[in-house]
Amino acid sequence: MRFLKEERGVSLVEVVASIVLITIILLSFFSFFIQSKKTHVASESIVDATYIAQQEMEELYGFISNRNAFWLNNPANKVIELSNVNKNFTYKDDIDCGIDCKRFVLTNENDNGILIYDESDWIELAANTQYPNNNLVNVIVSVPKDNSTTSVVMETIFRWGN
Repeated sequence: MRFLKEERGVSLVEVVASIVLITIILLSFFSFFIQSKKTHVASESIVDATYIAQQEMEELYGFISNRNAFWLNNPANKVIELSNVNKNFTYKDDIDCGIDCKRFVLTNENDNGILIYDESDWIELAANTQYPNNNLVNVIVSVPKDNSTTSVVMETIFRWGN
């Protein structure tokens, strides 16, 4: 008992051990926060791209419903203008997406008035082969995610015209 009463502080070994223990605990928490931030950024990119794809899909529904059933097969139709999302998609005939299919790629004009194609953001319209007489069309919208090489892709079936 006398030995315990004369102890007046902590030894250097105890201080070093407590610092090491606190460092290990803090590093595990910091790695958790870093991983949480990476996950948040990735999720935010997916949510943003999904929101944009949904907007394009809704705007495209209005675009399709205002056109007759022959619009898709008319070679003169080269541009889809989605005014609410402020985007123009131009038909690219050098991309093969299948029979009775057209792929429209996002386009912007540069300062010289030349079209610049962004082939990572596109819309595909294809005649529905399962029900060919119902004026149905398969619609696929692809929107790139920020800071990624992958895209968010949405697909649905619309009926042409009224």
